[in-house]
Amino acid sequence: MVSRLSSRLSISACLFFGISSRRHGKGHDQGFLALGWTFTIHYEWRPVPWIGARCDADEKIIFVTGACLTPEAVYRAIGEMLKRLAAEFIFPNLQRLARDFDFQPGKLSIRLQKGRWGSCSSRGGAISLNAFLMMMPEDIVEYILIHELCHLKEMNHSPAFWKQVSEYCPDWKKRRGKLRKLEKERHFVFEQIHQNQ
Repeated sequence: MVSRLSSRLSISACLFFGISSRRHGKGHDQGFLALGWTFTIHYEWRPVPWIGARCDADEKIIFVTGACLTPEAVYRAIGEMLKRLAAEFIFPNLQRLARDFDFQPGKLSIRLQKGRWGSCSSRGGAISLNAFLMMMPEDIVEYILIHELCHLKEMNHSPAFWKQVSEYCPDWKKRRGKLRKLEKERHFVFEQIHQNQ
């Protein structure tokens, strides 16, 4: 059983995620959105110099363990976890789409980025993706992946580029509109995690 800290600590952690808490007994659980699912966050403080976060996808729980007494430390742990999960989930999905649509991406990388969801280099077709994609629903992730793959053939946002995106993702305008809305809703969370890396 994961031990819980005081309500004061739980509330401060809830504030940095900007998502309302649900009271359970003497403590709090916080909600964290990832790929359209809400994950409960459990805190377990230990007298150690490190902090880590891991995700139980089946139970929809994120465990934050170690020196988790400050929001900044928790942000760092969550950021590192997002990068790990993005590599595990997003890379295979990008490779599947590349096979399905006959694209040949080069080197793949994951970073926590402030200003863009992905980028594609004209040098070798390297694709870099934002780990914050893990906080977006799967239909948005798929749109971003298709968007970046299409840059392998059109390194611009010309009509030819958007025509290609439409071929593989006919409702891309709807998905992009949804993305813009979610960006505004989750901007604070992105900003805090990015600042504390």
